Amino acid sequence: MFGWRLGVLPGRMGHTERYARQRFADRVAGRLGAMNKERILALLSVVVLSGCAGTASDRSGPTGDTTTRMERPASAPLLVNGRPIGWDVLTPLLSEAAGAAVAEEAALDALLARELQRRGVELTAEQIDAERDRFSMSLGSASPALLEQLRRRRGLGPVRFDALLRRNAALRLLTAGRAEVTEEDVRLAHAVTHGPRVVARVVTRATRAEAAQERELVAGASRESFAEAARARSIDPTAAAGGWLDPISLADPAYPGAVRAVLSELQVGAVSEVVALDEGYAVFYLERRMPADGVSLEDARPRLTARLRERKERVEMERFARELLSRADISVLDPSLGWAADR
Repeated sequence: MFGWRLGVLPGRMGHTERYARQRFADRVAGRLGAMNKERILALLSVVVLSGCAGTASDRSGPTGDTTTRMERPASAPLLVNGRPIGWDVLTPLLSEAAGAAVAEEAALDALLARELQRRGVELTAEQIDAERDRFSMSLGSASPALLEQLRRRRGLGPVRFDALLRRNAALRLLTAGRAEVTEEDVRLAHAVTHGPRVVARVVTRATRAEAAQERELVAGASRESFAEAARARSIDPTAAAGGWLDPISLADPAYPGAVRAVLSELQVGAVSEVVALDEGYAVFYLERRMPADGVSLEDARPRLTARLRERKERVEMERFARELLSRADISVLDPSLGWAADR
Protein backbone atom coordinates (compact mmCIF):
# COMPACT_ATOMS: atom_id res chain seq x y z
CA MET A 1 0.00 0.00 0.00
CA PHE A 2 1.40 3.36 -1.00
CA GLY A 3 2.00 5.63 2.00
CA TRP A 4 0.44 8.77 0.52
CA ARG A 5 1.57 12.08 1.99
CA LEU A 6 -0.44 14.87 0.38
CA GLY A 7 1.32 18.17 0.91
CA VAL A 8 -1.32 19.89 -1.25
CA LEU A 9 -2.40 22.79 0.95
CA PRO A 10 -0.67 26.00 2.07
CA GLY A 11 1.13 25.27 5.31
CA ARG A 12 1.01 21.50 4.74
CA MET A 13 3.13 21.04 1.73
CA GLY A 14 6.55 20.86 3.18
CA HIS A 15 8.63 17.93 2.02
CA THR A 16 12.06 19.41 2.82
CA GLU A 17 13.51 16.18 4.11
CA ARG A 18 12.46 14.31 0.97
CA TYR A 19 14.50 16.66 -1.17
CA ALA A 20 17.73 16.36 0.80
CA ARG A 21 19.23 14.02 -1.76
CA GLN A 22 18.39 16.46 -4.55
CA ARG A 23 21.37 18.46 -3.24
CA PHE A 24 23.35 16.01 -5.39
CA ALA A 25 21.99 17.62 -8.54
CA ASP A 26 22.48 21.13 -7.15
CA ARG A 27 26.15 20.51 -6.47
CA VAL A 28 26.77 18.90 -9.84
CA ALA A 29 24.64 20.92 -12.24
CA GLY A 30 23.84 24.13 -10.39
CA ARG A 31 20.06 24.04 -10.27
CA LEU A 32 17.46 21.32 -10.10
CA GLY A 33 14.77 22.08 -12.59
CA ALA A 34 11.09 21.24 -12.89
CA MET A 35 9.61 17.79 -12.70
CA ASN A 36 7.45 16.41 -15.51
CA LYS A 37 4.28 15.03 -13.92
CA GLU A 38 3.03 13.40 -17.10
CA ARG A 39 6.01 11.04 -17.29
CA ILE A 40 5.78 10.34 -13.57
CA LEU A 41 2.16 9.37 -13.96
CA ALA A 42 2.91 7.16 -16.93
CA LEU A 43 5.93 5.38 -15.48
CA LEU A 44 5.63 6.13 -11.75
CA SER A 45 9.36 6.49 -11.63
CA VAL A 46 10.81 8.88 -14.20
CA VAL A 47 11.60 12.45 -13.10
CA VAL A 48 12.63 14.89 -15.81
CA LEU A 49 15.22 17.63 -15.19
CA SER A 50 15.30 20.85 -17.16
CA GLY A 51 17.56 23.86 -17.04
CA CYS A 52 20.72 21.81 -16.37
CA ALA A 53 24.21 22.53 -17.66
CA GLY A 54 24.53 23.12 -21.38
CA THR A 55 27.22 22.01 -23.82
CA ALA A 56 30.65 22.01 -22.27
CA SER A 57 32.93 24.81 -23.42
CA ASP A 58 36.57 24.41 -24.39
CA ARG A 59 38.90 24.04 -21.41
CA SER A 60 42.67 23.93 -21.12
CA GLY A 61 44.19 20.96 -19.30
CA PRO A 62 46.98 21.17 -16.74
CA THR A 63 49.62 20.88 -19.50
CA GLY A 64 48.07 23.57 -21.64
CA ASP A 65 46.47 21.09 -24.07
CA THR A 66 42.94 21.86 -25.16
CA THR A 67 40.31 19.19 -24.59
CA THR A 68 38.07 18.31 -27.48
CA ARG A 69 34.67 19.96 -27.23
CA MET A 70 31.91 17.39 -26.71
CA GLU A 71 28.45 17.97 -28.10
CA ARG A 72 25.59 17.25 -25.74
CA PRO A 73 23.95 13.91 -26.60
CA ALA A 74 20.28 14.33 -27.35
CA SER A 75 19.27 11.82 -24.70
CA ALA A 76 21.53 13.03 -21.87
CA PRO A 77 19.89 15.38 -19.33
CA LEU A 78 23.19 16.18 -17.58
CA LEU A 79 26.81 16.82 -18.54
CA VAL A 80 29.72 16.75 -16.08
CA ASN A 81 32.98 18.08 -17.55
CA GLY A 82 31.54 17.34 -20.96
CA ARG A 83 30.63 13.75 -20.14
CA PRO A 84 26.96 12.72 -20.22
CA ILE A 85 25.07 11.27 -17.29
CA GLY A 86 22.01 9.45 -18.52
CA TRP A 87 18.60 8.56 -17.19
CA ASP A 88 19.83 5.09 -16.25
CA VAL A 89 21.88 6.76 -13.50
CA LEU A 90 19.54 9.61 -12.56
CA THR A 91 16.18 7.83 -12.56
CA PRO A 92 16.70 5.54 -9.52
CA LEU A 93 18.42 8.33 -7.57
CA LEU A 94 15.63 10.81 -8.22
CA SER A 95 12.94 8.22 -7.61
CA GLU A 96 14.36 7.39 -4.21
CA ALA A 97 14.92 11.04 -3.29
CA ALA A 98 11.57 12.54 -4.30
CA GLY A 99 9.66 10.01 -6.35
CA ALA A 100 7.00 9.26 -3.75
CA ALA A 101 6.00 12.90 -3.32
CA VAL A 102 5.99 13.66 -7.04
CA ALA A 103 4.14 10.47 -7.98
CA GLU A 104 1.55 11.24 -5.32
CA GLU A 105 1.01 14.71 -6.75
CA ALA A 106 0.81 13.40 -10.31
CA ALA A 107 -1.67 10.69 -9.33
CA LEU A 108 -3.85 13.21 -7.51
CA ASP A 109 -3.71 15.63 -10.44
CA ALA A 110 -4.91 12.88 -12.78
CA LEU A 111 -7.72 11.89 -10.43
CA LEU A 112 -8.85 15.50 -10.04
CA ALA A 113 -8.84 16.05 -13.80
CA ARG A 114 -11.02 12.98 -14.26
CA GLU A 115 -13.41 14.10 -11.50
CA LEU A 116 -13.74 17.58 -13.03
CA GLN A 117 -14.50 15.99 -16.39
CA ARG A 118 -17.03 13.62 -14.83
CA ARG A 119 -18.89 16.54 -13.25
CA GLY A 120 -18.68 18.63 -16.41
CA VAL A 121 -16.88 21.59 -14.79
CA GLU A 122 -13.70 23.42 -15.73
CA LEU A 123 -11.22 25.51 -13.80
CA THR A 124 -10.97 29.20 -14.69
CA ALA A 125 -7.92 31.42 -14.66
CA GLU A 126 -9.61 33.50 -11.94
CA GLN A 127 -9.89 30.47 -9.65
CA ILE A 128 -6.21 29.61 -10.09
CA ASP A 129 -5.20 33.24 -9.50
CA ALA A 130 -7.26 33.22 -6.31
CA GLU A 131 -5.19 30.29 -5.04
CA ARG A 132 -2.02 32.24 -5.81
CA ASP A 133 -3.37 35.12 -3.72
CA ARG A 134 -4.26 32.78 -0.86
CA PHE A 135 -0.76 31.34 -0.89
CA SER A 136 0.77 34.82 -0.68
CA MET A 137 -1.66 35.90 2.04
CA SER A 138 -0.81 32.82 4.10
CA LEU A 139 2.76 34.15 4.32
CA GLY A 140 1.65 37.55 5.60
CA SER A 141 3.86 40.44 4.54
CA ALA A 142 6.67 38.23 3.25
CA SER A 143 8.85 39.88 0.64
CA PRO A 144 9.13 38.42 -2.89
CA ALA A 145 12.67 37.30 -2.02
CA LEU A 146 11.42 35.45 1.06
CA LEU A 147 8.60 33.90 -0.95
CA GLU A 148 11.10 32.65 -3.52
CA GLN A 149 13.33 31.28 -0.75
CA LEU A 150 10.39 29.44 0.80
CA ARG A 151 9.39 27.96 -2.55
CA ARG A 152 12.94 26.73 -3.13
CA ARG A 153 13.06 25.14 0.32
CA ARG A 154 9.86 23.28 -0.44
CA GLY A 155 10.96 22.22 -3.91
CA LEU A 156 8.26 24.34 -5.54
CA GLY A 157 9.73 25.28 -8.89
CA PRO A 158 7.62 26.80 -11.67
CA VAL A 159 6.02 23.51 -12.73
CA ARG A 160 5.24 22.15 -9.27
CA PHE A 161 4.04 25.53 -7.98
CA ASP A 162 1.62 25.98 -10.89
CA ALA A 163 0.43 22.41 -10.37
CA LEU A 164 -0.10 23.13 -6.66
CA LEU A 165 -2.28 26.12 -7.48
CA ARG A 166 -4.35 24.13 -9.99
CA ARG A 167 -4.67 21.26 -7.51
CA ASN A 168 -5.93 23.51 -4.75
CA ALA A 169 -8.31 25.28 -7.11
CA ALA A 170 -9.73 21.94 -8.27
CA LEU A 171 -10.10 20.65 -4.71
CA ARG A 172 -11.81 23.86 -3.61
CA LEU A 173 -14.20 23.74 -6.57
CA LEU A 174 -15.06 20.06 -6.06
CA THR A 175 -15.72 20.52 -2.32
CA ALA A 176 -17.63 23.79 -2.59
CA GLY A 177 -20.47 24.03 -0.06
CA ARG A 178 -19.09 21.43 2.34
CA ALA A 179 -17.51 23.91 4.78
CA GLU A 180 -20.20 25.25 7.08
CA VAL A 181 -19.39 27.87 9.73
CA THR A 182 -21.86 27.84 12.63
CA GLU A 183 -22.63 30.48 15.24
CA GLU A 184 -21.06 28.22 17.84
CA ASP A 185 -17.85 28.12 15.77
CA VAL A 186 -17.70 31.92 15.64
CA ARG A 187 -18.35 32.35 19.36
CA LEU A 188 -15.68 29.81 20.26
CA ALA A 189 -13.17 31.48 17.92
CA HIS A 190 -13.94 34.84 19.52
CA ALA A 191 -13.41 33.44 23.00
CA VAL A 192 -10.10 31.85 22.01
CA THR A 193 -8.81 34.88 20.08
CA HIS A 194 -10.09 37.77 22.15
CA GLY A 195 -11.08 36.29 25.52
CA PRO A 196 -9.07 35.95 28.75
CA ARG A 197 -5.82 34.00 28.63
CA VAL A 198 -3.20 32.74 31.04
CA VAL A 199 0.60 32.77 30.88
CA ALA A 200 2.21 29.66 32.34
CA ARG A 201 5.35 27.53 32.37
CA VAL A 202 5.62 23.74 32.37
CA VAL A 203 8.04 21.03 33.43
CA THR A 204 7.35 17.65 31.80
CA ARG A 205 8.87 14.37 32.97
CA ALA A 206 8.64 10.88 31.52
CA THR A 207 6.94 9.17 34.51
CA ARG A 208 4.45 10.15 37.15
CA ALA A 209 6.99 9.41 39.87
CA GLU A 210 9.52 11.77 38.30
CA ALA A 211 6.87 14.47 37.91
CA ALA A 212 5.79 14.06 41.54
CA GLN A 213 9.39 14.39 42.67
CA GLU A 214 9.75 17.46 40.45
CA ARG A 215 6.71 19.04 42.05
CA GLU A 216 8.25 18.64 45.50
CA LEU A 217 11.40 20.36 44.26
CA VAL A 218 9.61 23.35 42.67
CA ALA A 219 6.69 23.78 45.11
CA GLY A 220 6.83 27.36 46.32
CA ALA A 221 9.56 28.19 43.81
CA SER A 222 9.90 31.57 42.14
CA ARG A 223 9.37 32.01 38.44
CA GLU A 224 13.13 32.03 37.88
CA SER A 225 13.64 28.83 39.88
CA PHE A 226 10.83 27.06 38.02
CA ALA A 227 12.29 28.17 34.69
CA GLU A 228 15.71 26.83 35.70
CA ALA A 229 14.17 23.48 36.65
CA ALA A 230 12.49 23.33 33.22
CA ARG A 231 15.76 24.03 31.45
CA ALA A 232 17.57 21.41 33.52
CA ARG A 233 15.16 18.48 33.51
CA SER A 234 12.02 18.99 31.39
CA ILE A 235 11.53 16.78 28.33
CA ASP A 236 9.05 19.26 26.82
CA PRO A 237 10.10 21.18 23.66
CA THR A 238 9.76 24.38 25.73
CA ALA A 239 12.61 23.34 28.04
CA ALA A 240 15.17 25.65 26.39
CA ALA A 241 12.80 28.59 26.99
CA GLY A 242 12.43 27.73 30.67
CA GLY A 243 9.13 25.93 30.06
CA TRP A 244 7.44 29.12 28.87
CA LEU A 245 4.15 28.61 27.01
CA ASP A 246 2.45 31.01 24.66
CA PRO A 247 -0.61 32.63 26.27
CA ILE A 248 -3.35 30.00 26.56
CA SER A 249 -7.07 30.55 26.20
CA LEU A 250 -8.90 28.34 28.65
CA ALA A 251 -11.62 27.99 25.99
CA ASP A 252 -9.21 26.60 23.40
CA PRO A 253 -10.02 22.93 22.69
CA ALA A 254 -6.55 22.50 21.18
CA TYR A 255 -5.28 22.11 24.75
CA PRO A 256 -6.23 19.02 26.79
CA GLY A 257 -9.20 19.54 29.06
CA ALA A 258 -7.17 18.42 32.09
CA VAL A 259 -4.59 21.15 31.45
CA ARG A 260 -7.25 23.84 31.02
CA ALA A 261 -9.04 22.72 34.18
CA VAL A 262 -5.85 22.87 36.25
CA LEU A 263 -4.85 26.29 34.93
CA SER A 264 -8.34 27.71 35.48
CA GLU A 265 -8.11 26.99 39.23
CA LEU A 266 -4.40 27.62 39.81
CA GLN A 267 -3.38 30.73 41.73
CA VAL A 268 -0.81 33.11 40.25
CA GLY A 269 2.64 32.11 41.47
CA ALA A 270 1.55 28.58 42.42
CA VAL A 271 2.59 25.15 41.11
CA SER A 272 -0.04 22.66 39.97
CA GLU A 273 -0.54 19.05 40.87
CA VAL A 274 0.81 16.47 38.43
CA VAL A 275 -1.16 16.39 35.17
CA ALA A 276 -1.11 13.35 32.86
CA LEU A 277 -0.41 14.22 29.21
CA ASP A 278 -0.41 12.12 26.04
CA GLU A 279 3.35 11.90 26.43
CA GLY A 280 4.65 12.24 29.95
CA TYR A 281 3.48 13.99 33.10
CA ALA A 282 3.60 17.72 33.79
CA VAL A 283 3.51 20.33 36.50
CA PHE A 284 2.57 23.93 35.67
CA TYR A 285 3.53 27.29 37.13
CA LEU A 286 1.02 30.13 36.60
CA GLU A 287 2.73 33.45 35.92
CA ARG A 288 -0.23 35.73 35.30
CA ARG A 289 -3.74 36.07 33.96
CA MET A 290 -4.51 38.29 30.96
CA PRO A 291 -7.95 39.94 30.60
CA ALA A 292 -9.98 39.93 27.39
CA ASP A 293 -8.75 42.43 24.81
CA GLY A 294 -12.10 44.21 24.49
CA VAL A 295 -12.83 43.33 20.85
CA SER A 296 -16.55 42.62 20.58
CA LEU A 297 -18.03 39.57 18.92
CA GLU A 298 -19.79 41.65 16.27
CA ASP A 299 -16.66 43.60 15.36
CA ALA A 300 -14.66 40.37 15.03
CA ARG A 301 -17.37 38.34 13.31
CA PRO A 302 -16.49 39.01 9.62
CA ARG A 303 -12.79 38.29 10.08
CA LEU A 304 -13.37 35.22 12.26
CA THR A 305 -16.00 33.83 9.89
CA ALA A 306 -13.64 34.15 6.90
CA ARG A 307 -10.79 32.54 8.82
CA LEU A 308 -12.97 29.65 10.00
CA ARG A 309 -14.35 29.06 6.51
CA GLU A 310 -10.85 28.95 5.04
CA ARG A 311 -9.74 26.48 7.72
CA LYS A 312 -12.76 24.23 7.21
CA GLU A 313 -12.33 24.35 3.44
CA ARG A 314 -8.77 23.11 3.84
CA VAL A 315 -9.96 20.23 5.98
CA GLU A 316 -12.61 19.28 3.41
CA MET A 317 -10.14 19.59 0.54
CA GLU A 318 -7.64 17.28 2.16
CA ARG A 319 -10.34 14.81 3.14
CA PHE A 320 -11.62 14.69 -0.45
CA ALA A 321 -8.08 14.25 -1.80
CA ARG A 322 -7.52 11.29 0.48
CA GLU A 323 -10.84 9.80 -0.55
CA LEU A 324 -9.85 9.98 -4.22
CA LEU A 325 -6.47 8.40 -3.56
CA SER A 326 -7.88 5.67 -1.35
CA ARG A 327 -10.40 4.62 -4.03
CA ALA A 328 -7.90 4.69 -6.89
CA ASP A 329 -6.06 1.63 -8.16
CA ILE A 330 -2.43 2.80 -7.98
CA SER A 331 0.41 0.39 -8.61
CA VAL A 332 4.04 1.20 -7.89
CA LEU A 333 6.00 -0.52 -10.64
CA ASP A 334 9.51 0.79 -10.20
CA PRO A 335 11.70 -0.70 -7.40
CA SER A 336 13.37 2.60 -6.48
CA LEU A 337 10.02 4.38 -6.34
CA GLY A 338 8.68 1.51 -4.24
CA TRP A 339 11.52 2.09 -1.76
CA ALA A 340 10.55 5.76 -1.46
CA ALA A 341 6.86 4.91 -1.03
CA ASP A 342 7.58 2.51 1.83
CA ARG A 343 9.43 5.09 3.92
